[in-house]
Amino acid sequence: MIMNTNENTSGANGAGEPKISTAHPHLFEVTAAYLDRSLEERVRYAHEDKFILHAKARVALSAMKDIYNRPKNLARPACLAVIANSNEGKTTVTNRFHKDLGGEAACVLGVHDEMPVVLVEMPARATEPRVCLAIARALGLTAYGSAVKSRMVSDNVMRALVTKKVQVLMLSEFQHVSPIPKFERQVVYDLIKGISNHGISIVAIGTQEAKVCLAEDEQVANRMRVVNLTSFALNQEFRDFLHSLEYYYPLPMPSGLGTTDMAKEIYIRTNGITGEVVAFCNAAAVYAMRKKLPCIDMAVVKASSLLPAANAA
Repeated sequence: MIMNTNENTSGANGAGEPKISTAHPHLFEVTAAYLDRSLEERVRYAHEDKFILHAKARVALSAMKDIYNRPKNLARPACLAVIANSNEGKTTVTNRFHKDLGGEAACVLGVHDEMPVVLVEMPARATEPRVCLAIARALGLTAYGSAVKSRMVSDNVMRALVTKKVQVLMLSEFQHVSPIPKFERQVVYDLIKGISNHGISIVAIGTQEAKVCLAEDEQVANRMRVVNLTSFALNQEFRDFLHSLEYYYPLPMPSGLGTTDMAKEIYIRTNGITGEVVAFCNAAAVYAMRKKLPCIDMAVVKASSLLPAANAA
């Protein structure tokens, strides 16, 4: 996952971004603080989750926030589908939106009666009864077991969504609808339309398979704006992403990951797939640390066959 979990987020380089170190301008202050720590502490920090708001992630996050901020008195709420192949960052963007809107705190039972954003992972073989149970549990309605009648759960879920003033219901792993028979998928689509008809925006998150499912029902398809998260091309956006990653690696000298030659070598080894780029650069940073190198140089990047060993204890 690419999510910045650091606490120091008041830098002048942009709202929500950590401060850049004066002594080590290729690092954030919080990263530079690790330069004097033990090897294992530096390694653990290099593997911590990061959130880097590159252009594609920014579009998806902005679309989610637009839905949340849209006037609530419209006849039909806006809905969104965030589509990406595996390892392209859809879960990261989803979690960031959920966190930004206070969803994590709202899901702690007894803390908030209102839950403006609710995140639900679609269960395997996502039939309507299973989806309703998953939503019920996300809302804190934990008294339901699998033997409870589906209609009772569905009715109570609808009431709870309204009572808790849910504005956005996020359904991740939407492709889990795909394996069930078509007539059962239609029941799930009818559930989604019913929730939407209560004035609640739906954000469906999934793979290309999810996109195919959403297109099966014309009314659902017409309500959904589709945002695609795709792999990087070998361009300036990719180089900027690599440059941003370097701020998170506690190495004493700059590595220049975003330079043309380094970016090309990294691209060749990752095909620009977001998760693979991060995993590769994390491993390269750890390899450099274990070898007591001052930075990730071209030799480290080209020694890709050695990088898995960098993750060993």
